[in-house]
Amino acid sequence: MAELQYIHTTMNGRKSAELIMRVFSLQGQQKEVLVFKPRLDTRDGDAVKSRALDTEIPATLVGGEEKGKMFELAKKHRPLYIFVDEAQFLTAEQVLELVSIVDELKIDVYSYGLLVDFRGVLFEGSKALIENADTISDMPNVCIYCTNKAIRNMRLLNSRPVFHGEVVQVGFEESYRSICRECYNSFQATSQM
Repeated sequence: MAELQYIHTTMNGRKSAELIMRVFSLQGQQKEVLVFKPRLDTRDGDAVKSRALDTEIPATLVGGEEKGKMFELAKKHRPLYIFVDEAQFLTAEQVLELVSIVDELKIDVYSYGLLVDFRGVLFEGSKALIENADTISDMPNVCIYCTNKAIRNMRLLNSRPVFHGEVVQVGFEESYRSICRECYNSFQATSQM
């Protein structure tokens, strides 16, 4: 039975590196794969890159307005596996398209992304994946300030924590820190003084 899997972690949690390694492994076994990423992620163009690995793989960009694009490409190419990077930026409708790929075409889909934004609120894509995925996995990461598990992405502007503003700010990882809830709440309380 094919499955829709959602693998999530915080910023700098090796999501893209894991995706790249899995794709390379499968391609080394002569397995057909397709890789998608939301057009909203403009950081690396039509490629999946990782700061941890000195390599990249091509990806097909999909925008929210391109209804059915992933399904049609999956139907045409009939890969054994589909990978989605930065899945938090998918629309709920695109996640349902992935569900159709799994259920109708019987293709396994592995989606990688963040769970929550810098405010601790689920992204639209993350929420839809949690509601629809067969399997949800957490890739643990450690808080940059202590040894607790990181579950938040704290935004920094001019080296200072920010708790309000535009939700989507793509391509500025250096302005985010993976952080635990305790440290996040401490920074937030301090910023309100």
